[in-house]
Amino acid sequence: MKRKIWEIRIPTIFAFVVIAASIYLTLFLVQKGVFIVGKAAPVNEPLNLTFANITDTSFRVGFTTNEKVTAAVKVVTPNGDELIQFDDRDSKGDGKYFSHVATFKDLSPKSTYSVSVLIEGKTYPENNKVLTVVSAPFTAKPQTDSQLQKVEGTIMLSNGEKADDSLVTIDIDGAQTLLTLSINGNYSFDFTTLRTQDLQEFFMPSKKSGITINAYNRNQNSSLTALFENSASLPPITISEVYSLLESAPTPTVSIPTSDFLIPTPNKKSSGQLAILTPTNNQSFIDSQPIFAGTAFPNKDVLISLALPNQINAKVLSDNLGFWTFRPASPLTQGTHMITVTAADAFGIKK
Repeated sequence: MKRKIWEIRIPTIFAFVVIAASIYLTLFLVQKGVFIVGKAAPVNEPLNLTFANITDTSFRVGFTTNEKVTAAVKVVTPNGDELIQFDDRDSKGDGKYFSHVATFKDLSPKSTYSVSVLIEGKTYPENNKVLTVVSAPFTAKPQTDSQLQKVEGTIMLSNGEKADDSLVTIDIDGAQTLLTLSINGNYSFDFTTLRTQDLQEFFMPSKKSGITINAYNRNQNSSLTALFENSASLPPITISEVYSLLESAPTPTVSIPTSDFLIPTPNKKSSGQLAILTPTNNQSFIDSQPIFAGTAFPNKDVLISLALPNQINAKVLSDNLGFWTFRPASPLTQGTHMITVTAADAFGIKK
């Protein structure tokens, strides 16, 4: 009986050669801009292109595309060597993503590298334009501060689902940009190698350092601003929403598919500065441990009471600007919750 063609066994050495040739061919086709497809491919130029996490021996390139595509980044070293890197999650060079991050390592300090993006047979930027990244100078690494917290959080879609495959960046006043990808909707930033904006030395954020987190998913984006001291309890970021946890900023909003957590806020605002900024009246939350924020007189104790079904009493201290935040230590049950705040005014009278 004749064997069908797909039943013929290939000798091991020959199979290895075929696999190696296939990998090389993939790289060659990406470099030369040739992709064989069954239909006309949509235009997918890189959006939100970012160079970040720059150290003396590495840097990251991140960008988004409107559709899922296989993409690569090409870097030309000062010696003229070409380095091609697919997405950090893509070990075979055939992964398709909306958001793309390629990390280049083992580089030389204080050196200039030219960068281009390869997507579906095209090289960006077009018309032989050149983008460059300069690596940081060598600087002795300081001792790691065990007290320096990570900044972590969650990215959500407007339908309430976690936004996987999102490009997330963080900017801290006076520091370089860092970027990462959301995995199952979660992101995390480690500041072990964080440098100043000019990359000349390592950077240590202060409590009052302002931070801005930007999240990109397909053709939508969101941003959140806060102080570094409040970054340990950030609310989920919903794509296409704008958030601010600064004193005079507008109230953040959270989009959800159903009203899982409903918190009516009493219309309580004294003639002074005591106020609840978030949640607003009848606002719903996805996060079962939502962040509460408001204003009071500076450096005053703020008493927070959450009525049944979760009876919670807590006390926090307003900061120098009169801004306070609170996040329950344990998840709230689903249902309606009433929040009441009490604080002393400038004369010590509780409101």
